[in-house]
Amino acid sequence: MLVVVLLLTSLLSIEGLGTTTEAIRNIPVPFGVKGSFKSLSCNDVYSACLPFNLTDFDLSKTATISCGTCRILDITDGSTIEFRGGLDIQGKLIIPGDAHVKIRAPIVLVQGELEYIYTEPIISPANIKVRFEVYGNAELNFTPHSENNETCRDDNAGACETGKKAIVVAAGKVTIDAWPDKSCPTWTNLMDVVELPPLATTNYPKPVAVPDGCEAKIINHKFETGRGFWRASPGTTLVHVPGSSTTANNVTYTTSGHIKSTNRMRPYQGPFIDLGTVLGECIVPDKDYIFSARVRLSRQGGGQPSRCFQMGENCLKLRLQAMDVEDELHFRHLAVDTAESVQYIPDGVWRTIHGNFTFSEREISDNATYNKITFVGPEAGIDISVDDVAIKGKKIIVLLSFL
Repeated sequence: MLVVVLLLTSLLSIEGLGTTTEAIRNIPVPFGVKGSFKSLSCNDVYSACLPFNLTDFDLSKTATISCGTCRILDITDGSTIEFRGGLDIQGKLIIPGDAHVKIRAPIVLVQGELEYIYTEPIISPANIKVRFEVYGNAELNFTPHSENNETCRDDNAGACETGKKAIVVAAGKVTIDAWPDKSCPTWTNLMDVVELPPLATTNYPKPVAVPDGCEAKIINHKFETGRGFWRASPGTTLVHVPGSSTTANNVTYTTSGHIKSTNRMRPYQGPFIDLGTVLGECIVPDKDYIFSARVRLSRQGGGQPSRCFQMGENCLKLRLQAMDVEDELHFRHLAVDTAESVQYIPDGVWRTIHGNFTFSEREISDNATYNKITFVGPEAGIDISVDDVAIKGKKIIVLLSFL
């Protein structure tokens, strides 16, 4: 009998990547158990997160992350970890965004929390770095944490049957950032527990369909030869800075071309592009897109550092502004510089800003007066440099395979 209780629900993340979050709380389990799985109270407060050292675990037995503890699997060399006895996450396991690892196990249990946040701004096959492989043909079971020890039936000594190749989320939480891939669906929304044959479904995330005559990347501006369709806000100046190459001590240093917005007097001023004029029918409403760009702040003429660097305020944002056919104004932020919430980045340093969003029918209608996206945020006197602007449909980068 298959007893995987797994319900993955796609949620819209605010000012960040698309997040799939799963949480089962006090759900009646439909396979003849005595009670319901409940979230573990020992996880109300986690201890300080420690590195996941393989020497701390006997991989021939079930590797257990204890309730109330936190481990970080910071492996970046592309190696494979095989949990031959299975992986039981009773506490919390964090897989960092720069991890590069394959995890193999006959069973993965999440009684606590599993988190993987992908941080690469550009999604491509080269960036597939985290894989879960669940393998084997043995019928397995697991013993719940002591707080749920009365949950499963008496006829198997309190153990819960899982069947084979199971990822079990028993009152736990799974947070995974990922994108859909048309060639390899990585999960489905399981709505029931069934006997063989398994339930077939087509309810999985799908990539954005590209209209005829359009590219997958609706915007891909590198500014090597000019500023293209980007314009200056009224009262400001937008210049194209060409790339350059210099040699020192037999080492050649190359910088790419970019655009730079100067003479800014208000936070809402910055370089912008009119989506309707440039993209026309290539934007699909109500579909997920991912955005990325390289950005840099600097004070015109030098002097006082920006407020973004000093206090994490007035950092860059990508703002959508649209005036529909009824002259109703719509505006919202599509992406926010991570410096505002994560760290203060010095002026003069290039960093990446990214986000994911959808466009509504009213925002991109052919009958709209205008619809534009603008880099905004920094205070007066701060120059905004922009390079490598890209907007494209999403792709999956986390793979779960059942061998």
